[in-house]
Amino acid sequence: MSAKSYFPVKRLSKSVGHIANAPDGTLWFTSKKAVLTQIDQNGKVLREVPIKGFKASAIAIDSSYTIWLADEFRFARFTRTGKQELVSGGKGIRKGQFNTITNIDTLADNTLIVADMYTHRVQHFDTNGRFLSQWGGYGIRGEGKFNYIGGVTVTENDHVFTVENAIPNKCERVQHFDQTGKFVQQWGKEGTGNSEFTSPCGIFNDRKGSLFVCDSYRLQQFDYAGKHIQNIPYPKMSKWNWSHGGAVSENGTLFVCHSQLGLWMYKTK
Repeated sequence: MSAKSYFPVKRLSKSVGHIANAPDGTLWFTSKKAVLTQIDQNGKVLREVPIKGFKASAIAIDSSYTIWLADEFRFARFTRTGKQELVSGGKGIRKGQFNTITNIDTLADNTLIVADMYTHRVQHFDTNGRFLSQWGGYGIRGEGKFNYIGGVTVTENDHVFTVENAIPNKCERVQHFDQTGKFVQQWGKEGTGNSEFTSPCGIFNDRKGSLFVCDSYRLQQFDYAGKHIQNIPYPKMSKWNWSHGGAVSENGTLFVCHSQLGLWMYKTK
């Protein structure tokens, strides 16, 4: 796989939660404002849609253009006009409950995948928010176990990838599962070299064979088999420029969510 060298070119928003691709080729992101912002593939704002009664961070958009949002302990289903259709969840450790959602994504059948940090598991829900299954549980480097999930992403072939960010137990790694939660492979360890991580806080993919892992001070790009492709530098604006998510548009523009620096657009050289 030939790599395109990315570099940050422009900050689009000072505040960002997460960003997701939509079926029409646009992208939508959440922020501290009570709106959903839609942008085109070059970062131009198309519109802002108010959302009431839900402070969203994570976002996923399925093939029917249903918009799924999540806060710390709940997820909700919205239309693209901002109409809320359902809310599900609550704080807890039972099925369908959460203790800090880090990210969400959807499978090809439009069902929802939710990564929950402090219950160390992935949960799967149908299109009406009903619990279907779960996998994981606490474990230090065990196959299919988790030690603080930093993020989740679903590829075009319905494979699920997660990252963990527990520095004290040196569990920085990527895990790969099929859509049922069956373990496929893992890679990574604590460190600063290629395929090594320092508290990774997010993961996303371009649906064309590449994964992007949000490491402390860089993005690392891999193929789905875990082969390292390149490191992508963050904007040199401050010492603290952690990222936690992102998306790649159909034209190859990279959008990265930085915890302190906001939403940045990256182009290829």
